[in-house]
Amino acid sequence: SRDEQTTPCVDCRPTLRSDPISLPLATERPASKMSSSKLALTSAELNAISTVYSVCCNDAVNRFTEGKRKKMHPLAMSGDRNRLEDCTVETYNGVRANCAEKMDSLQECMLTNRYEWAKCKDLRRDLEECAVRNKIGELKEM
Repeated sequence: SRDEQTTPCVDCRPTLRSDPISLPLATERPASKMSSSKLALTSAELNAISTVYSVCCNDAVNRFTEGKRKKMHPLAMSGDRNRLEDCTVETYNGVRANCAEKMDSLQECMLTNRYEWAKCKDLRRDLEECAVRNKIGELKEM
């Protein structure tokens, strides 16, 4: 009824860990976490490769984002979602095959400088340039 009021949760904030979290590099991940069509990236991997996805999967990201913005039904977006998934898998595999050292260096820098990622900007640029040079993802069509 209207007389019943819900009280907001006062102590519902997430708790933050005070101890640092050690995340494995991509080369340390068990093979079972990755299949040919889907990826399960660690947060360190995702943070490192995120801008490469923006460069190498730009069209797929834009199409998917536009569908989400328009609040399209998930079934109507399956083609865009599949293109995005395919591009991210292809890009990740291309980066691991052609730019593994650069990605591992960036991940290590970002883990070491957890609150100062700006210190890793040159390594990030090197990884992006490597992906472009090797025409990874959608860039292979150019």
